[in-house]
Amino acid sequence: MNKLNLIVPFYISIMYSQNNTMIEGASNYKTFGVTNQTNITAQLNNLTPTFYKNNPEYGILPIDASCSECVELIHKRTEYTREYLKGSQIYNQTGYSKINYLDSNGYYREINHYISATGQSNIYAALNQPVPTYIDIANKKLSIKFDHNIFEFSRNLKLIFQDSLGVKSTLANANWNQITVGKDGVFITNIFPNIDFEGRVMPGSFKTSFILKSQQAIPSKGWLIISDDLNSNFTPLYNYSNSLDEDGKVNGNLYINAPNNKNFAILQGIVASSKRGNYQSLYYRMISNTLELMSNSTWLNDSATKYPVSIDPVVTNAATLAQAAITGSGLNNSGSFVGFCSYNLTVARPANCTLTDVQWTFTYIAQNGAGKNEGAVDFLHGACRSPAAAGFFWFCNSVFGGQCIGTNISIGADLLPCVSPIAACNGNLTFTMRFYDAFAGASCSNNFIGANSPWTMTLIGRNLETLGNTSTGNGSTTQAATCYANSVLNPSVANGVPAYTYLWSSGQTSPTINFMPTAPGNNIISCTVTDACGVVRVATFTVTNNCVLPIELTEFNSTYNGNYAVINWSTATEKNAEYFIIEKSENGVDFTLLEKIIAHGTNYSKNNYSVNDYTPNKKGTNYYRLKQFDFGGIEKYNKLITLDINEELLDIKLMPNPTNSLVDVELSNNFIGKTINIELIDALGKKTILKQNYQINTLTKNIQLDLTEFPKGIFFLNIISDNNKTYKTKIVKL
Repeated sequence: MNKLNLIVPFYISIMYSQNNTMIEGASNYKTFGVTNQTNITAQLNNLTPTFYKNNPEYGILPIDASCSECVELIHKRTEYTREYLKGSQIYNQTGYSKINYLDSNGYYREINHYISATGQSNIYAALNQPVPTYIDIANKKLSIKFDHNIFEFSRNLKLIFQDSLGVKSTLANANWNQITVGKDGVFITNIFPNIDFEGRVMPGSFKTSFILKSQQAIPSKGWLIISDDLNSNFTPLYNYSNSLDEDGKVNGNLYINAPNNKNFAILQGIVASSKRGNYQSLYYRMISNTLELMSNSTWLNDSATKYPVSIDPVVTNAATLAQAAITGSGLNNSGSFVGFCSYNLTVARPANCTLTDVQWTFTYIAQNGAGKNEGAVDFLHGACRSPAAAGFFWFCNSVFGGQCIGTNISIGADLLPCVSPIAACNGNLTFTMRFYDAFAGASCSNNFIGANSPWTMTLIGRNLETLGNTSTGNGSTTQAATCYANSVLNPSVANGVPAYTYLWSSGQTSPTINFMPTAPGNNIISCTVTDACGVVRVATFTVTNNCVLPIELTEFNSTYNGNYAVINWSTATEKNAEYFIIEKSENGVDFTLLEKIIAHGTNYSKNNYSVNDYTPNKKGTNYYRLKQFDFGGIEKYNKLITLDINEELLDIKLMPNPTNSLVDVELSNNFIGKTINIELIDALGKKTILKQNYQINTLTKNIQLDLTEFPKGIFFLNIISDNNKTYKTKIVKL
């Protein structure tokens, strides 16, 4: 790897906007990462099933979490996804490669490829991943463990020169004295004279680099060889991606086959000058279990070769490609960001949410002579692109090598305009990342501008909220009443998924209501709001009334007696009260006057009032509103009650009517099973001409009356059901 990334000072470079930046950074070979603290909130405890509370990572955010000050629903993990909560805000994070793995206890654990101390002297490891990696300083080796198979390398390293006749001479043995270890791996200064060693850890693998800081004192014809005594706890079988040449070396991948198909690989490397584009192939040769890394000395001694020079093989397990699934950046030889390699990632929408943001996380590394400003990424969804401005890209504007880090960068402003609908109960969105390398090289290669972290996308959304409550969504507010006037109560619904339905504690179903306090002190009113996904929130209003009420209402109710509704109210005191009005409505919004009742002025004794509604809604809810007015005609009091009636409606038909003899009385099916009395009364309502009793069934629901002997005129037919309810109709005799 280009040594310059070790000496570049760390600084922040703003690429697109002040709040969304990629930053430059060198690999950390001196300190270890800090583990996030356990944070088990009441919300997390309530939502997590018991089994998952035994996961060692329960209540601990992953190192690459999409948010801070949030909690992860650890039972929602899959190999590629995580879900976080921050109040009513939901974060759905999805990786292009796996970000979790299933441990032996059935728990999904985060894949954390960073090195930490193990508690054993001089042994460091990244254990929290399917294929752990190890640095053993005491025994001077690196290793990878894949299932039960252990593969060791960087052992007994020697620097060798082989001349043109094939004669080898040892130049130096490895010196591990000047070593540092940090979360990104290991760095050894002068492992050989004037050669440094870097072992950068990646998921399930190491990127090893021998950095020649200056030209070596070797002949121009021959090979500079670094020999490595490979070792394993199994009998390896070596094979190659390409054919061996006549000297037994290969320009390609070296595969180490192991039991149970748990294999390893040393991927094709390069020998690269610090001048971009000046590089050659690195050859591998196996002699028994010793691997030789072979660099052409003619090229190393060429005046065009600019130092430092990096010799870069990658050691990995066969199940985990280097840089995970990101196979590389696109090159176009033009010096600008035109050619690219594209990658698509589908992310689940946060359930029952209005989307509020999109975030991405990705780090690329510039190496082998490349500068960070030669790499870049952009992101697409539909016709939208981020960065939105033409000619802008996400990158680090530095000519030096090293990492360009993007962590939870917000691009919702760029991409959400192409999301429709913005609110939904569920669904998926697909995003494209285009990865650029501005200069020459093989297409989709990681040799120069390469992936250095998993790519993740996060969709952020908010559930239904009322009264600005972003924690639970159940808002509350306290407000002072306006004396003798209505207060407008508004639950201020936000997010979730429209359309919304409303149900107030007063029975109304409108988005807002007018409310006048009915009693001194605190009046509690609530509104239950339900969105299109069935999410329910409750907004609670405390209306504080310090006004002197014009009346003291002790009772306000309504009843239905089978024929009409009765509205009753009583007052203990009245002050300057001129009259009351009762209004009625069938929807709680549109009211009509039912009756006006004169009040008692100023009075300190109990007064009872009553109004009848002869035409109530007999198949639903009736709303009755009481208003009181003073002698100045100013409304001083307002209260609402409801009356639900669900009466079985009975229907009667007379045929023919008028008639000169017979008339058929046809009863609806609702009468079947009832006992009725039929009365025929004269036009004055005083004389009963006919009175008969019937038990109604399917055969008797049609009754025939003979009016032949009756005089001409109008008669009233009363049908009295067994609950003493009377149905009246009129017959005309010709």
